[in-house]
Amino acid sequence: MAGTFTFLGIHFVFSTKNRIPTISSDINDRLCAYIGGIIKELGGILIEINTMPEHIHFYVYMPKTVSVAKFMEIVKANSSKWVHVTFSEKKDFG
Repeated sequence: MAGTFTFLGIHFVFSTKNRIPTISSDINDRLCAYIGGIIKELGGILIEINTMPEHIHFYVYMPKTVSVAKFMEIVKANSSKWVHVTFSEKKDFG
């Protein structure tokens, strides 16, 4: 084969720990931007992102170099750590 074309468009949904509504309006926009930065660093393209108090949806074009599981592991771990560091009052965020 001369080449391979890979296109991975995936809609992710994940909830906060125990579905506790910890995504408040004061962190919403910054959290979305931060997640977008993580996705870009991984080589993905964020198409759309939206949050609710207890969950996040995003649609992304994923790079073929990262597994779906590893991609989500990195997004969730880094965004959660960022919230803990940036918003110290959100110690229950997960």
